[in-house]
Amino acid sequence: MRKRINYKKRGEIAKIKIGSVVQVSPDKQKDGFFPGCFMLVTEVNSWGVQGFVAIPEKRAVMPNEAFFRAKFDEVELIGDAVFVPESLFEEIQKDIAEK
Repeated sequence: MRKRINYKKRGEIAKIKIGSVVQVSPDKQKDGFFPGCFMLVTEVNSWGVQGFVAIPEKRAVMPNEAFFRAKFDEVELIGDAVFVPESLFEEIQKDIAEK
């Protein structure tokens, strides 16, 4: 059984951006495929986020990135990814430069 550690305040939802790492809540996604998984955010919307869970290539029966969507109340912000896919690199660099 997993226990929840309350590190963050709900106000941190505003800090989720492309390149953020979030953890999918096992409490909210009990019947989903990704409870407890870490997701790299590729899109932030008004209702929540879209992103992917990385699947090690040698074990994958499907492509090595499983994309899915989650509402804000289904995820918790972990932080910023250090290594990102090349397709996201330019957008994240632009966001960093603007700050």
